[in-house]
Amino acid sequence: MALDEFEWAEKFINEYVNYIDEDLRENEFNYSMGLLSFRTKKYEKSLEYLNKVQYSQILEKVNVRFYYVMNYIELKLYEGALSMIASIKQFHRENKEIPAITSKFINDSIKYFNEIIKCEENGKKIDYAIYAEAQSMKVFFIAFI
Repeated sequence: MALDEFEWAEKFINEYVNYIDEDLRENEFNYSMGLLSFRTKKYEKSLEYLNKVQYSQILEKVNVRFYYVMNYIELKLYEGALSMIASIKQFHRENKEIPAITSKFINDSIKYFNEIIKCEENGKKIDYAIYAEAQSMKVFFIAFI
């Protein structure tokens, strides 16, 4: 997917999912297809796949929720995106097992997603200072996983 070879990625997912442990197969398929659907701008389909993902790790829960936020933003469902951000914040506050470095990525990601939503809702461009700050970060939570 990183190379924008989406047709190849879909074939790979469909073929090699059968080599994954049977207990993980459906979950990995749904997660992978959710991300692929997002990358190919099939946002509603992405949400359908992500909705089927069963979380087994803390970081998966946060990562999938951030993908929900991105899908909601692309679909201009800002209330849903804000609600999911609130869910991420609550989960983050309550979970003491999240490593400090990951916690920083979560907080930074929340900050920038909130700014994106605010600007989208008001039909404005992101303030250049915020944009430059985000560009200098290079790593956000979803890229960390």
